[in-house]
Amino acid sequence: MDASLLFLLSLPLLVAMLLAAGGVVLLLGSIQSLVMGVALVLGTALVDSLQSGQPLLHIGLALYPGDLMCLVLLPATLVRWLRPARQAGERPGITPGWWLFSAAVMLSLAQGLLSFGTKAGVQVRDYFYFVVVVSYVASFPYRPERLQRLLAWLAGLGGVLLLLTTYRWIVYYTPIPSLLPPGGVYNIDGPIRVIWSNDALLLGQLLIGALYFADAAPALRTLRLWVPVLLGYVLALQHRSVWGAVLVGALSPLLSGRRATSAWRQLGLFALILAVVVLPLLLAPRSELAAQIGQSAQRAVRGQDTTAERLQSWGVILRRWADLGPRSIAIGSPFGTDNSRYVIDSEGTPRLLEYGAHNMYVQTVFNTGLLGLGGFVAVLVVVLRGLRRRIAAEPSQPLPVLLFTLNVTMVVYFVPYGVTYVQGLWLGLGAACAAVARAPVSWRGGRHAAA
Repeated sequence: MDASLLFLLSLPLLVAMLLAAGGVVLLLGSIQSLVMGVALVLGTALVDSLQSGQPLLHIGLALYPGDLMCLVLLPATLVRWLRPARQAGERPGITPGWWLFSAAVMLSLAQGLLSFGTKAGVQVRDYFYFVVVVSYVASFPYRPERLQRLLAWLAGLGGVLLLLTTYRWIVYYTPIPSLLPPGGVYNIDGPIRVIWSNDALLLGQLLIGALYFADAAPALRTLRLWVPVLLGYVLALQHRSVWGAVLVGALSPLLSGRRATSAWRQLGLFALILAVVVLPLLLAPRSELAAQIGQSAQRAVRGQDTTAERLQSWGVILRRWADLGPRSIAIGSPFGTDNSRYVIDSEGTPRLLEYGAHNMYVQTVFNTGLLGLGGFVAVLVVVLRGLRRRIAAEPSQPLPVLLFTLNVTMVVYFVPYGVTYVQGLWLGLGAACAAVARAPVSWRGGRHAAA
């Protein structure tokens, strides 16, 4: 047989073997090193952004980047939690509320698979990713070096998102039709929203980190020069829910227990930069972008557009959850349950909605009942209180304040949006840091533990 033909015939097998070997390396590395697992999470987030949330592979069923991530992180997480700890403090432990929430999600999934088949798997996907990422990250003891390294990689991801946003704006507004996606727009909610809200939130969180916590990590110190650019992009992308989350995040250091003078000084700096970036937009004659931003803000305040639609939608879902009886109230309706409902749009016309609740808390209580929502809220309370205790114990350390701020931003973002696995990084790290607050150890830890 010709050598070139033999090579072509064996190429798929070679690729499969390389992928399998790579998966094994990732699995073993993720078990031993948080750095490897976090790299996998952020790499998956990057692929998701480039794919605009579309499937990565079709092999009889659609495989998303997060599915492949969980093929590695799920067994790594199980190994880390099930194997005996080799030394004290190796596993920080996690609040029982988290296991209650996770059990409620798995129970709802199991019931949904029996009743609705693969539809349940589709609906649970984001919850499953979130549970895996938080459980994985929280299985490692908290070390400042780990968070600093994560922030460096997150800054790199933020740089890629800025470039991707710029490229897509150029393609759309030039325009270059041959480079546009099917349908001609990157986001049906608005052509200027060329990246999804969860990506815009990451830019907003980097903005807060660079503005308030530049001394906490070298990556944030470098990003401080890019604060006006980050703020300008977050505004221009016009994800209004992200605006709200970032504004609350900007106020959250006042709630963290940190010295008030420092927090107020930071808020003053934020107001100054906001004025420097926004005023030229507002004062520029015939600025289409300024007009769009102003109109977006006005419609949000008046409860128009998606704001009123979502409020109605939440009310319909909550009434349906309560009307289904005690079982629904306790453990919810299984994943896969029909989400369709009617709302009245701004023109007074009934409109059928078939997507999820657009609110993590409403969707959680609908699918997992008070059992799941109560467990999740308990986790948030324990983590935020634990971080405040850590801040009180080490007032000179900025990283716990940063974790507190990122978790508050996540909590607010989940009100108008669903769960997202990248935010699970902050909750997992927050849980590990809160565990340190419950059982204090050396703040700096060993250099050997930084991996």
